[in-house]
Amino acid sequence: MAKKDMIPAKEIDTYMTDGQSDEIKALLSEYKDKLATVGAKQKIKSVKDENSLSLIDAKLKFKFRLLDDGTYEITGKKGNKSQISIPELIGGVKVTSIGSRAFDEDIFADLKVVSFVIPDSVSKIGNSAFSSCSKLKEITIPKRVMAISEGTFWGCRSLEKAVLPPLLTSIGDSAFRNCTSLVSLTIPDGVTSIDRNAFKDCTSLASITIPDSVTSIGTGSFEGCESLTNVIIGNGVASIEMFVFHDCKNLASITIPDSVTSICEYAFYGCTSLASITIGSGVTSIGNSALSYCKNLSNVKFNGTVEQFLSIKGHKNFMASEVICTDGTAKLK
Repeated sequence: MAKKDMIPAKEIDTYMTDGQSDEIKALLSEYKDKLATVGAKQKIKSVKDENSLSLIDAKLKFKFRLLDDGTYEITGKKGNKSQISIPELIGGVKVTSIGSRAFDEDIFADLKVVSFVIPDSVSKIGNSAFSSCSKLKEITIPKRVMAISEGTFWGCRSLEKAVLPPLLTSIGDSAFRNCTSLVSLTIPDGVTSIDRNAFKDCTSLASITIPDSVTSIGTGSFEGCESLTNVIIGNGVASIEMFVFHDCKNLASITIPDSVTSICEYAFYGCTSLASITIGSGVTSIGNSALSYCKNLSNVKFNGTVEQFLSIKGHKNFMASEVICTDGTAKLK
């Protein structure tokens, strides 16, 4: 049948009237199903074409190199397109990595990328790969990526949404630092470490839940997150390191889980709205100035006895006159 003689799929139902014989209706129904199958195959082919580039086409759009395992790493881009779709295949070979500083705007001054589409074939993203992409508003990190490297999204000031992959185990040093438009983020179960300064100066970040799988939160991880009002710390964290919540000026309350053994120097320094804190029974030390300049702190609880609390090294290192314990009140002044 010539293309011009074909009945459009949307018009087939108009021919299937009560006046048609059952045989004609059956033929029309079969014809409609075949058209739907062809259309679906064309859509699949279109998606595949978008996810695959020939070597010649790839060289016009990207810089890339062959890795030791026989796959490609994207190391940069060519041209000035604001929307970038990274191919899954180049010349039939998988793309598995995005190199360090591949799209860093500090290097490529003319790079003003609004969106990236990254295929699921990618399992590694290098240090500062998207650093300072000032127009980037959202990103979905591929499901095979297990680590967000150092400085990956540092300075992406327009980034509002980041979807983290389910297999993620670590969030690197300064990974989302200074992402000033980031409001919320879901950290997947399975993440074990949040490195230093990971979310430092994310000034719009309003809430964060740290899952039980996390055992390590690095120095200054949430420092300067001045909009942060809701924090849930999981039961796997062993220490609240220095400056972790320093200058989180809108944080009103916090519960330290029993898994924590130390609250380090300046951990909550300058949390001027902090009115209530519950300290877990596992805490054995509180560092100098850990809760200094928390001028509204009036409700302090400890999940242990008075004797346990008074045995904590540095138990007087905050601006409260008393602490409510499980068996009474510990007087500090």
